[in-house]
Amino acid sequence: MVDLSTWLGQARRRLGLVTVSGHTMPDEAPFIRKVIALLTEQSWRGETYRMIASEWLSSRRAVRYVFRGVLLRAEIDDPHVGYGNELPIGGRIISSDDSCWVELTPKQARDVERTLKDVVGDTLKTWLRDHDLAGEHLDNTHVKLDGRSWTPDHLMSDDEFMENEARIA
Repeated sequence: MVDLSTWLGQARRRLGLVTVSGHTMPDEAPFIRKVIALLTEQSWRGETYRMIASEWLSSRRAVRYVFRGVLLRAEIDDPHVGYGNELPIGGRIISSDDSCWVELTPKQARDVERTLKDVVGDTLKTWLRDHDLAGEHLDNTHVKLDGRSWTPDHLMSDDEFMENEARIA
């Protein structure tokens, strides 16, 4: 078992949340409290967040996008550099068995990112159309929302979310 305080310290350094003096900027405190609350939650949700965040600690760069396939995954790194026509700093394509590991140049990473975003977007549009759901506003229990467009303001509170998760589990 990993010591949580050590893990959080590594995560904070990896995410750039510690200044040179080792102190956190005051305006980052609410964000850090929310991240720590999610990571330390003693539930399946907390375990999932810890599993996802553990990938950050093994990355040499911050990864902006991960596109996962059955046999391959593509990672696109941050930061994006340049003005106007920004390029990711790089990325990689990795096979699930690590038999393939290709580091991408910034231009290659941009091309892979654009291509995969287009493919994912087209696939999702097709799926929604095929299932007659295009333009619908449904929550995760398939209750129709009242026709207003969905925004983050429509999210349930954490308590309501956990009650709903318990109902559908």
